Amino acid sequence: MVNELISNQRVVWHIEEAFLNFTEEPDEWASTDVTFEVTPKGDETEVQFTHRGFVSELECLGFLRQRESEASDHDRLRRSELGRRRSRVNRR
Repeated sequence: MVNELISNQRVVWHIEEAFLNFTEEPDEWASTDVTFEVTPKGDETEVQFTHRGFVSELECLGFLRQRESEASDHDRLRRSELGRRRSRVNRR
């Protein structure tokens, strides 16, 4: 359920029930709040993710850290490729 929505800035989503298939406790996100805050940064956008009520010792934290690392790796590769494209264009 969305508790708060400010277009192009913030959304707060309350998780009433959870059925995670990658943890022993599939309901460990139940009764927690997820917030996404969007901030323009030049010609890019920063998204800050906050999970209130989430206990860091729970099993899915490792899964989330792994996904965060994969997303960071993907972003670095995308930026690297974009830099190579710009370099090729500038040489012409």
